[in-house]
Amino acid sequence: MRRILILLSSTLLLATIACQRTILGSWHQVNGKDTISFYSDGSYAASMAWGPKGTTEQLSGTYFILGRTVNMQSNLSPSDSMQCAFSFDGSEMTLTYLSGGMVKVDGTSARFKRD
Repeated sequence: MRRILILLSSTLLLATIACQRTILGSWHQVNGKDTISFYSDGSYAASMAWGPKGTTEQLSGTYFILGRTVNMQSNLSPSDSMQCAFSFDGSEMTLTYLSGGMVKVDGTSARFKRD
């Protein structure tokens, strides 16, 4: 039983590391002006448009990955923190905003390409 738990824990850890490595780097929105960069130290920086006028907000903070969800904690305000599901299709990443904070509408998504 203990070996099974160790094996499962190791597999989950490796899967999390593999997912984290895939989102690392700088991304720009395919049909928009949003940008986001995920760094290996667990921090992120983003420029995201929001609201009817497309006001751009600069965000930064820390992130962690749980499965196929990235949780971004804002340094500025807890209301700017976001939770997104992510998936890949070739060279593109899709972020679906599960909890978009004040910046994004929940349930919407955006496609990004690596810079």
